Amino acid sequence: MTSSTDSARRLLRAAFDAAVEAADPVRVLADAWPSPAGGEVLVLGMGKAAVTMAAAAEAHYRPLGVEPRGAVAAPHGAERRGAAPATIEVHGGGHPVPDAGSEAAGRRLLELASHAGADDLVVVLVSGGGSALATVPDGVTREQLAELNRELLASGADIREMNAVRRRLDAIKGGRLAAAAHPARVEALIVSDVVGDDPVDIASGPTVADPGDARAALAVLDRYAVAAPAAREALRAEVEGLRDGPPRPDDPRLARCRTTIVASGSTGLAAARQVFEKAGVRICLLSAEVTGDAREAGRAHARQAASVLEDGRLLDGTACAPPVVLLSGGETTVHVRGDGRGGRNSTFALALALALPDGAPVHALVADSDGIDGAGGHAGAFVDPGLFQRTRRAEARALDANDDSYAVFDRAGALLRTGPTGTNVNDLRFVWVHAPDERR
Repeated sequence: MTSSTDSARRLLRAAFDAAVEAADPVRVLADAWPSPAGGEVLVLGMGKAAVTMAAAAEAHYRPLGVEPRGAVAAPHGAERRGAAPATIEVHGGGHPVPDAGSEAAGRRLLELASHAGADDLVVVLVSGGGSALATVPDGVTREQLAELNRELLASGADIREMNAVRRRLDAIKGGRLAAAAHPARVEALIVSDVVGDDPVDIASGPTVADPGDARAALAVLDRYAVAAPAAREALRAEVEGLRDGPPRPDDPRLARCRTTIVASGSTGLAAARQVFEKAGVRICLLSAEVTGDAREAGRAHARQAASVLEDGRLLDGTACAPPVVLLSGGETTVHVRGDGRGGRNSTFALALALALPDGAPVHALVADSDGIDGAGGHAGAFVDPGLFQRTRRAEARALDANDDSYAVFDRAGALLRTGPTGTNVNDLRFVWVHAPDERR
């Protein structure tokens, strides 16, 4: 790599680190903790940030003379990567596909919630990944629910569509955890990893009533040709009134439940923006809510970069002269067609790189704020003008056809590896378009 690429990567990485730090659960929860109600404080949680959030709960309530108890569902081994809470149980579960640990964790959360009394405070800590990490199959077996997850993940369905199905087949989702804690006061604190920050879609809304119905869930399965016979049978039984669905918005068991978003993708993008601006680099925010197919989104970002290079404007005519960083957030999807180790971020990055002309003066970082992109153990990938001098375009296209964007960036020495970050506020994308004559 050239020194210019090294320098660019350092700034891109600094912006990523600032975004993650801004969404650190300890920081964002500091002023959000609810006051005890006079009884016990029960902490229940699920998600990739669950351990960090639970430890923060202990650190807040113990100096007040309150010894919180409870349980959280986190990725296997998460308690070994951070400060594990002392009085709050940590249960490991599978992600992105639920496993036996996920079911055990979900059942423990429901059990604890069901024993809460009217004077107790139930603090529910929710972060991305909770849908898989805590599950109580309802109408299907765990194995059938796991297979449904696999099919949905490979189908190209977005998170809203997937959760519209999962909420109706899981006894902890769609407000059912909060309903189980009735008549206790329930306060849910959420680190959002969902575009739009709708609480019903974050970890499938354990404290939020489901506004949909079983017919809509069946329509998702039809739209993406997901077979899932057991899931379909359970959903049809709900349509016919033979089994109950999740609570409706007017359910009295949810009357004492409040849900608050404490951090989101916009939190991270705002912090990244400050890093670039402090370094004297101009910013154009494309969108904090980019969704859809990862490859198409990557190509769309390349078209924006090309437009900026050509006439100093975005495609919509907005002035955006280089040098400038194009910022975006959100969460794309990948319709899996091969058996490689790509993730949506490295797939996006490769589509961006392939759509740019050789040597285009563009450096970029596309990465998942949770530090894990797909199955490769990386957070994302860097793009630079010399990428296809280190790996051939034709080879990159062939690997992409097998969903193996990981291999392309691994061979080029362009993967970002951070390990789990302890938070999750969607994907972060920084596309740094230099002036054509800029020398760095």
